[in-house]
Amino acid sequence: ELQRNGNDLLFYGASAVNLTAADQAAGTASLRTLGTTSVKAAAGNHSHVPASPNQLIVDSGVSLNTGTESTVATGTIVVQGASEALALCSTVLLPDGSGNTYTIRLKYSGPASGTIDTITSLGVSTSDIHILPNASGDAGLISVAAAGTWTITTTVERTDGTSVFNPRATIYAREVGA
Repeated sequence: ELQRNGNDLLFYGASAVNLTAADQAAGTASLRTLGTTSVKAAAGNHSHVPASPNQLIVDSGVSLNTGTESTVATGTIVVQGASEALALCSTVLLPDGSGNTYTIRLKYSGPASGTIDTITSLGVSTSDIHILPNASGDAGLISVAAAGTWTITTTVERTDGTSVFNPRATIYAREVGA
């Protein structure tokens, strides 16, 4: 039911809603004026991408002779705000280590931590570049809850074999609009 109350128009359903009130608390139905606060509406041409998005590009290689998970490449990136997301991927080359098999992982830590993707049972190849994420459900996107510094890491683990190996990895990370 709609009722007029002075200059206000009220809708009475499960609760009374003032249909003419503007910029009420976030989560409360109300008219919104344009602005940048939590109770305002964003303009149609508003972008969540920062004016100068931060990005990270790291290329690194190591010589290893261990069955322990080891860092091949790592770097940090600062995300400027909660309205951003972090897009990341890594490429890995395993050119030597005759008879070895490997597991590679793309991980992140900082305000939150986790593993973007894992590829197992990889053999040696001088021409195959493995891309992470490979088939991950999150497609290499991290939703960011607040501004902060993130560490992105690509690791390798020798799961079979005993040969010395020299993995190489490149990490790409960039702020994007959420």
